[in-house]
Amino acid sequence: MHIHLFPRPSADTGIGLHWCAGRSQLPIQHARAFWIPELRALGAAWIKLNDHRGCLPLVEELLAAGIQPIVRLYRPAPNPSPLNADDLAAVDGLVRA
Repeated sequence: MHIHLFPRPSADTGIGLHWCAGRSQLPIQHARAFWIPELRALGAAWIKLNDHRGCLPLVEELLAAGIQPIVRLYRPAPNPSPLNADDLAAVDGLVRA
């Protein structure tokens, strides 16, 4: 799905960022103490996360702050096989959040 097709946040400012998060992200305490307040001060309404692996705590923090996360499923190669059990479990957790 192209990013312009995603539903817009209810209080959309038109401001969003592409964030490389997932396995390489900073500890959630740092995101909570520094990045979430910075994003709110910038008026960010959405954040695109480039890696679904390990991003659930950040997604929950973003949602609690009123910022819409858009999560890309990381795949190691183009046109790979169907999602494996770990990927499906991650998607299920993200949808529940």
